[in-house]
This record gives sequence, structure tokens and C-alpha cells, in this order.
Amino acid sequence: MWDSFQDNLENTINTNIPQKTARSKDGNHWIKEDIKWLIRKRDKHNKRKKKSADTKHNSKYKELKRLQIQSAFSDKINFTNTESKDRCNMTDQPYPTIPDQNITENGIIKLLSNLNPYKADGPDSITSRVLKKLSSDIAPILTNIFRWSYEAGNYQIFGKE
Repeated sequence: MWDSFQDNLENTINTNIPQKTARSKDGNHWIKEDIKWLIRKRDKHNKRKKKSADTKHNSKYKELKRLQIQSAFSDKINFTNTESKDRCNMTDQPYPTIPDQNITENGIIKLLSNLNPYKADGPDSITSRVLKKLSSDIAPILTNIFRWSYEAGNYQIFGKE
């Protein structure tokens, strides 16, 4: 059921919606400014190292490379073994019980209309912009799919076998 819905929606998107890929000027947003600064400085010293035979540039390049790696991984939080075990303690039940869920069309519309259209596509390659624009049209179909999945106890990720 999900596969046919996904295929039909993808075909409609590909035939009716023009697509353009845009590239960000800023590059990698997950790299912090101090690390970007270190990368630029490291690259500058790498160019100087290649042009001259001076060992000063080589040592400065190696030092900047070490600082870049150190600052990239220094923000990790380290827990002791007992702290980690305490954080992971669960109740005696192997799995918590889930109360019955009431899946409604209005709830699906609300979730779809709150999607950020600038986020990346999911594994089903359906853009959030399309889901948001078509929320009232596809909500009845998605409601039936989600209800069927919940009643069948089939909670696998859609689009994956």
C-alpha cells in the first residue's frame, strides 16, 4: 500500500513540479567557526610548505592539523562506566507499554503542515515542501496507511524492506 502511494506521488512530482538543485554558499553548516578558521590557516600553511623548503612551515602545518582534529573532537562528553550504566537503567519490563493511539486525519494534517520545507528529503525521497502543500489531499491516504500499520503491529520504516 505504501509502495504504490509513494510511486504514484513520485511520478506526479517528477512530471508536474520543476526541480532545481540549489547549493549553499556557506558550505558545511555543521563545522563550527573556530574549526573553519583553523582549516583556512592550515591550508595557507600547507601552500607555503609546498612552495618553500623551510621546515618552519611544515611544523606549523602539522601543529595546525593537530589543533584542528583536537578541537573537532574535544567537545565530546565523557562519562565513567558507572555513570553510563546509571543513565541506561530501565525498569524491570523489557519494553514499556504503549497506550492505544488515536490516529486522525486532522492530526496528520497538523503534522504535515508543520513540516519545515527547507529540510532535506527523507529516505522515501518525497520533499517536505510537497508533503506540506498536499497535506489536506494526502492526509486521508496517510491516515489509512498509518492506522493499518498500527493495527498490524508493523512499525518498520516506510520505504525500507
